[in-house]
Amino acid sequence: MSHNLVKLKFNTKEYTIYNLARVFYNKICNHDPTSKQQWSRFYNRTDPRKHQHWEAFEKLYEVVKDDSHFNMRWYVKSQIIHLGKNKTIWPHQLLTQKAMRNYFEYIQNRKIVVDSDKIEDIRYALTQDKKLFQEWTDDHPGQDYNDFFGNIPDGLIMSDGVYYAIQGMLSLFFLSISKTFMGMYKDLDIDIQEEIASRGKLLVTRDKIRTNEKLKIFAKKTFEDEALL
Repeated sequence: MSHNLVKLKFNTKEYTIYNLARVFYNKICNHDPTSKQQWSRFYNRTDPRKHQHWEAFEKLYEVVKDDSHFNMRWYVKSQIIHLGKNKTIWPHQLLTQKAMRNYFEYIQNRKIVVDSDKIEDIRYALTQDKKLFQEWTDDHPGQDYNDFFGNIPDGLIMSDGVYYAIQGMLSLFFLSISKTFMGMYKDLDIDIQEEIASRGKLLVTRDKIRTNEKLKIFAKKTFEDEALL
């Protein structure tokens, strides 16, 4: 059963809360199939706002609403990786300090650090970059690199792609060969450019891929037309 949110007259806040719940149940059911029962009880309610777990998601919304780049998929995943086999998590547990610590630790661990020019390290970085973009498109169906780097949602000051670049969650190897990012780099505020890398550093980084045939082939295969090589 799917809910007609228009018929239920959901406002913007309630729609966001509903999506937090939807992502939670989808992720937790993939981890623990026995959780499908609690999801079905929520989903089969004529009005999910009357379900006992709605309040927990509403409280979570109040906690994270000012974090413009909050990622519910990552939030739930950061809890799951701390669970034992066949263990589950309940919505109210998302409100604990431990849950928040798990999330921030997960984000920190997603930062890509490459301390060498070894081919395998660079390939790993590029693979993680592609994985992050694919996760983003899961949440933004039909959108592409132009949206990833160029679309600034209402109320925000930068796109998700630029935010991830500043946070170190996209490697300079990918940024340096990204046709979209390099095309818009000159239009970024100077402060943002300095947070990410100088144009000169990006060009030097790109040359490391351009001059290595194996890396060049791998990058083209991974990013196809987006690879500026």
